Amino acid sequence: MAATSMFNEHEKRKTEAAADDYETCVKHLVKNKIVDLSDANRFPKFDLMLLGMGPDGHVASLFPGHPRLEENKQWVTCVEDSPKPPEEITFTFPVTNSGNSSVLILHLWRPGLVKTHPVH
Repeated sequence: MAATSMFNEHEKRKTEAAADDYETCVKHLVKNKIVDLSDANRFPKFDLMLLGMGPDGHVASLFPGHPRLEENKQWVTCVEDSPKPPEEITFTFPVTNSGNSSVLILHLWRPGLVKTHPVH
């Protein structure tokens, strides 16, 4: 097995563990009644969700066409093959959609790159 494959698998396990740890922390916040659960879907309901949208239309670290978009059981997930940095953790869409209020910050311009098609 190539050394890079072993490193990638090790990093993937670290990212999965980080997602699990973060979800456990959020569950403690719910258990201690610091964060409520949504009556509609039983996912955490934060007072305010600050979300970013990239030029390709990704929100948080959930990318268009990525299988993690379909996650509907976990609160936090890892994205191991994103087009951005290789390993990230993020709230799942059921969590981001459960917030009392959301602010979406659009990142639609970078020097040399203009993509406005995600927002119509």
